Amino acid sequence: MSDEIKPPEGANDQTQQSADQAAAQPPAKQEPAPAGKKRQAAASSTGGAVRVRCTLENCGDVINGVPFSLVRDPKGKTAPYMLSDEITQEQADSFLAIPGYTIDE
Repeated sequence: MSDEIKPPEGANDQTQQSADQAAAQPPAKQEPAPAGKKRQAAASSTGGAVRVRCTLENCGDVINGVPFSLVRDPKGKTAPYMLSDEITQEQADSFLAIPGYTIDE
């Protein structure tokens, strides 16, 4: 008696038919990405590293384990803000869920 498990009769035929049907289908149209996805696309074009800008008052030097540095506009046209070191898109998404955080572009 063999310990080998065999698929039911005709199972491979069904799998091959499904593969043939999928190959015969024209490729699906790609829908344009929603506006919010543009930021993620920008991150993936830079290897997944992004920087997050924090405009909240009393922002610390390290937030959720991510170092931030103070940035001042030498001409005084923009208010000072904190800028993170490069982080992953996943880390950035957690910051972006909080008002006062944006992707630095």
